[in-house]
Amino acid sequence: SDMARYALQNIPGSKVDIVLLRALHGATGSATKIGIVNTLGERRAGAAVQALQALTQSQGDAGIGEAARAALTKIEAGAR
Repeated sequence: SDMARYALQNIPGSKVDIVLLRALHGATGSATKIGIVNTLGERRAGAAVQALQALTQSQGDAGIGEAARAALTKIEAGAR
């Protein structure tokens, strides 16, 4: 999934954000989820805010919550 994320990261448009959000919802494994979360943050994907906010409360893996908080910070900074 890493190479796919890297390819998608720089493609402009909200359609990519939707694809990444769908991938996030279907992802298994912490590393994959964290990678998708990081990509959404790098893209400053405003459409991902709700999903990322939910992940900040992730009970299963603190790394996912930390990644979600970092991504939200990037999205917020991009909105200014």
